[in-house]
Amino acid sequence: MKRKIKTSRIVLVLILLGIFTYAYFVGVECVYLKYFHIICPGCGMTRAVRELMHLNLSGAFTYHPMVFSLPVILLYILADGKLFNRKFIDNTILIMIGVGFVINYVIKLMNFLT
Repeated sequence: MKRKIKTSRIVLVLILLGIFTYAYFVGVECVYLKYFHIICPGCGMTRAVRELMHLNLSGAFTYHPMVFSLPVILLYILADGKLFNRKFIDNTILIMIGVGFVINYVIKLMNFLT
């Protein structure tokens, strides 16, 4: 049973990487922006990953500062939610990432609406 859970997590990560790869080569448009006419919390993430793949760290940060949290999130998924030996540290890191996404979204939303 435990092996099945691990395999599903690997499949999830591969699907996410596949989506980013597809978006990288095809250049998809934000569906949320297209239909709701407002930016989403992840707006700019594909462009940030593209810049990161070209080793342009400042460009990646400009498009979406939380792009650097993606490896931590992927490792968290693969490690079955146990990156460290203490659950408190894992939860603290996830909360910090979540707060970072919220702060980034609020700032981008304020700039978008003005």
